[in-house]
Amino acid sequence: MAGAFNSASPVGTSEPAPKLTVRFFDDGSFRIDRLDGEASEKRCATSLSDEFLASISSNQHHADSQQLLPTAMDDASKSGAAAKHREAGILVRMLGKGVAPPSLASGTFILWSALGSFLGILVLSLLHYELMLAETDDLVMFVGSFGAQAVLLFAANGSPLAQPWNCIFGNVISSAVGVTVWKMVGSEAGMGLIWLAPPFAVSLAITAMHLTKSMHPPAGATAMIACIGTRKIHDLGYMYVLFPALVGSLIHVLVALVVNNLSQRPNRHFPSSWRFWSDEDLMLLRSWLPVPSASPAKMNDPGKTAADV
Repeated sequence: MAGAFNSASPVGTSEPAPKLTVRFFDDGSFRIDRLDGEASEKRCATSLSDEFLASISSNQHHADSQQLLPTAMDDASKSGAAAKHREAGILVRMLGKGVAPPSLASGTFILWSALGSFLGILVLSLLHYELMLAETDDLVMFVGSFGAQAVLLFAANGSPLAQPWNCIFGNVISSAVGVTVWKMVGSEAGMGLIWLAPPFAVSLAITAMHLTKSMHPPAGATAMIACIGTRKIHDLGYMYVLFPALVGSLIHVLVALVVNNLSQRPNRHFPSSWRFWSDEDLMLLRSWLPVPSASPAKMNDPGKTAADV
């Protein structure tokens, strides 16, 4: 234990300060004990608890400390619970954290979800059976993963995983990964390891979506279908990336844009954002770019000052 101190009455006030004892430990954690006998467990330091401890140690007005106390204790309690959960055994972690599930969606939201998914799949189905299969030999407009995509577009339209970039590019890059893995690992022309192609396709697709910030759960199925689909799917080759991954996703997102925004309810509006990059991403990108340097001729020109260069 590194040290401890008791809270004292602030200067300039006759009201008593919170009756607490704060004990600090060598690992940076601390424990707040009430002098009335109620002791707390060892806590990990957080920003709120740091602010609370600083207010005590600097003898600020105890009213500020009393205001910070419940929040700091609750914040520290959450940190302690998270630490306990990490340190628990695997079987204990399987029991979950006890987080309550979201409440049931309103009837209006459910009806809009049903209507939107029906119209989205209806458009794709008409194009698939009445155009693709009727007018082409092998092209398809949708595969099984588009059913999962409809769930996101019309029932979880606010999810980051349901935004246009995720739906379109996630499907495109995952389909390309799936076709490539099938050709190299699963097909007879490749390694011929049919059983190894699906796990490779899904895991590499997830990696690609992570790197491109296009995570889209149905796209994992799109990559897998490229490996376990029928011979017709396999014969498509990289055309599978265009039909159905790109064109099908574009049409599906277009239907979602129209149907979701017909509603006046804010929780139905789509998309949440067209951006897929954050300010942190831009800063990281700039750090990777080379910094242009002045040419030696300019540096050696006596008529040029440092500011001019």
